[in-house]
Amino acid sequence: MKAIPILFSLLFVAVFGTAQNYFDYHKKINKAEKHIAKEQFAEAIPIYQEVFDSFPWIFAKDALIAGQLAVHEGQDSLARTFVVRALKGGVELPCIYQHKFLKQLVDDTLKMEAKEYRKMYFKSIDYQLMKE
Repeated sequence: MKAIPILFSLLFVAVFGTAQNYFDYHKKINKAEKHIAKEQFAEAIPIYQEVFDSFPWIFAKDALIAGQLAVHEGQDSLARTFVVRALKGGVELPCIYQHKFLKQLVDDTLKMEAKEYRKMYFKSIDYQLMKE
């Protein structure tokens, strides 16, 4: 009987601990977006880097935004890193071509890698959970 309250407590901490982390995620992303609104692009990039380094799962659109900023600031290598994170998060290569700054990063290597990232993305989806 004592196991039930302990189990419930652990579940509560796991669920709300993760929620708090993603509250922090969005709080930091909002800080980066405020810099973007003020056209302080260079100041936004390290915030995105910090967030991406701190969270195992990121929103792909945030990686695309960070990639655009990095290209704009002449940091193509970092931009490519952000684009790879977006591809791993489910963004398709044609989406990259639609972005003025990002399409210049697409080369034969990235095209080949994108196919593998797409496979990895589909393997990461919990289809059983989607059915529920």
